[in-house]
Amino acid sequence: MSSSKYVFQFIYFVLSLGLILASTSCQSEKRTSILILAFDRLPSDAVTCSDDRANENSGFSILCKESIRFTHSYTTSLQPAAAMGSLLSGQYPHQHQLHRSFDRISNQSELATEIAAQKNMRTAFFSGGPNILKKTGLSHYFETFDDSSAITEKNYYKKFNLQTENFLDWLTEDSKPFFSVIYNSELELSKADDLNRFEKIDENLAVFIKQLKSASMWESTAIMLVGLNGANKYQRLNETKFQNLHSENTQVVTMVKLPRAKGDEGVYWKNDNIIQTADLGLILKKLIKNETIDFKPDPERYIFIEAPNTWSEKVSWVQFAILKKQDLYIDGTKPEIYNTLTDRSELTNLFSEKETVFVQARSDLSLIRKTKKLPAFPNTKLKKIITTDHLININIGLENIWGLSPVN
Repeated sequence: MSSSKYVFQFIYFVLSLGLILASTSCQSEKRTSILILAFDRLPSDAVTCSDDRANENSGFSILCKESIRFTHSYTTSLQPAAAMGSLLSGQYPHQHQLHRSFDRISNQSELATEIAAQKNMRTAFFSGGPNILKKTGLSHYFETFDDSSAITEKNYYKKFNLQTENFLDWLTEDSKPFFSVIYNSELELSKADDLNRFEKIDENLAVFIKQLKSASMWESTAIMLVGLNGANKYQRLNETKFQNLHSENTQVVTMVKLPRAKGDEGVYWKNDNIIQTADLGLILKKLIKNETIDFKPDPERYIFIEAPNTWSEKVSWVQFAILKKQDLYIDGTKPEIYNTLTDRSELTNLFSEKETVFVQARSDLSLIRKTKKLPAFPNTKLKKIITTDHLININIGLENIWGLSPVN
C-alpha cells in the first residue's frame, strides 16, 4: 500500500509538472497585438499631458495616464510616406528609398509587417489619405490594405471614427494576435477649424479606447501613437509644410502604451531622450519578436530629417536638418544652426559660432548627394547611395533608446 501510494504521488507530480510546463510554454509563446495610430500634422506641443489629465472624453488624456510619452521625438521626413517607411522599416529614407508618395520602398528593406507575417499575426493597414497608397510598396505583407479614402471620401481624407469602425469590424473576423496601422490625415484639411477638428479626433480617440477596453483588447495590445510630421504654424518665409525643417514642423507627438496584465494600473512615464520614427521601427520589430526592450540612446549621435522637393529628381534639391543634442542644423541655401533649448522659436542663427559641431554630418550629406537623382516620377529605383562606415553606422544609436525616467 505504501509503495503504490508513492507511485501515485509520483505520477501526480509528473502530471502536475507537465501541466505547469505546458502553461508556461503557452504563455511564453503568446504574441502581443500591436496597433499603430499615425497622424499627419501632430506637433509635439499638441499634447502636453499637463492639463485635463482626468478628462475621460479625451483620448490623449487617457494615453497620458497610461503610456510612455517621448518629449523629444522627431520625424525622419516631412513627407508622410517616407516617415511611415521609417516607422515600418527602422531606416532613414535614404536607406529605404521611399522619399515621396509616388516613390516605392526598397525591396531590400525588412518591414515590421514581414516579421509579423512570419509570426502568423494578422495584418491590416487603414489609410485615411492619398499620401500613403498601395503603390508605395508599404502594402507588402499586409493582408488588408485599405486606401479607398482617396476615391470615396470628400476631400480625399477619411475621418478617424470611420477608420476605427473599419478596424473594429476587421478585428472581429479573427481572434489571432494582430499588427495593424491606422493612418489619419484629417488635420491636413483647411485651417479654419483646426482646433475643433483636433478636439473631435481627441473625442473619437477616447471612444475608440473605451471600445478596446470593452472588448478586453486594451491590456493585451501595444499601442503606438505617433505624429508623422508637425505643423507649419509660424509661416516662415518661403517655407511650406513640406520644406520647413524647424522643430515646430519636425518634432512630433509620440506615446507608447505597452501591454500589461489585466487589472494592473496604467504606467505613466516620460522619456526626454531624442528619438525618431526610425527608432520606433526598431522598437516595433522587437515587440513583434517578443524581445526585451531595454534601449538607451547614444547621446552623441546625429539624427537626420529630410525635406525632398516633391517634383525635382535632383538630390541637390533635398534639404536636410540634423539634430545633435540641443543643436539643430538646417542645410539650406544659407546654413543655419539653432539652440533649440534656449531659442524655442529658433530665430537666432548661430552657424558662425557652432559650425564645427556638424563637420562630420555635413560630410555625410555630401556623400548622399553624390547620388545622381531621386526616383523619377512615377516609380524607379533609387541608385545605390555611396556610403562610408560612419553613414552605415548612423543607425547604431537607434538600438539604444529606451532609457525611462518616471514622472513625479
